[in-house]
Amino acid sequence: MIKKIIKNWRELKTRQLSLNDLMKKIFSLTGAIYKKIKKKASRIFIANPRSQTIFIVGNQRSGTTMLLRQLEKHIDIDSYGESSNAMNALRIKSLTYIKKKVHKTKAKIVIFKPLEDSHRVLEFINTLDSSKAIWVFRHYLDVAKSSMKLNWGKHCKEYVENINAGIYFPYSESLNLSDKNVQLVKNLYHPDISEETCIAIIWYLRNTIFFDIDLARNYRVLLVCYEKLVNNPEEEMHKILLFLGIKKTKAIIKGIHKKSIKKETESIIDPNVKKICDKIYKDLVNALPQ
Repeated sequence: MIKKIIKNWRELKTRQLSLNDLMKKIFSLTGAIYKKIKKKASRIFIANPRSQTIFIVGNQRSGTTMLLRQLEKHIDIDSYGESSNAMNALRIKSLTYIKKKVHKTKAKIVIFKPLEDSHRVLEFINTLDSSKAIWVFRHYLDVAKSSMKLNWGKHCKEYVENINAGIYFPYSESLNLSDKNVQLVKNLYHPDISEETCIAIIWYLRNTIFFDIDLARNYRVLLVCYEKLVNNPEEEMHKILLFLGIKKTKAIIKGIHKKSIKKETESIIDPNVKKICDKIYKDLVNALPQ
């Protein structure tokens, strides 16, 4: 927190940040500190409960961070995102480390968000007693637009080029590169392939994991649709909290908005890629709990 305040002060001095914006950021940071202190203070006299471990997984830019931020407002929840000390290169350090983290907490629920470990989610929930997982998905067109804004398209294109060339790369395990999927990528690849198309291919590969390891029929895994969550936050968050076994609060609904849904025009995605993405998106929607 202190580092963030110093960074904001430096931005003000170099006129990259207005005084008004600086004050807003400081109030936001101090508010976050207050909430953390309040949460810890409320647990002082509570004996260590048998905490439940939850993993939020899925593809990047699918609303996983938004969901984590909303849930961590709950007084009974602690969370560890991809940049936390529970992670190493966007993956959990080890299941042993996770067990130690959970054992030390007084929170009823401890949530981890290792998106690059999405392919291991079945291993996680089968190894850790009473653990569960939430798989979040979002329409691939919005994922493509969001990713392009962060300049992620070039990375996804590199991934697709590597898959086509048979070259191993650090995150290849998390992309469900079965012989069938590798051949599919090779069939779809061409030298002029767009970055948006490559993002859609990566989205497709990651989300095929949900079906290939049969998570749809696993009662310890909840499928969540980003579009449904932001369009009807009260109802969808109620389903999530029921799944977690904790009480509903107004705070975790406040701040959810739908301004990023199909806000812009359709991305330039190859028709063949669009066809397979449309199908799996439909399959995911059909697999949602009623």
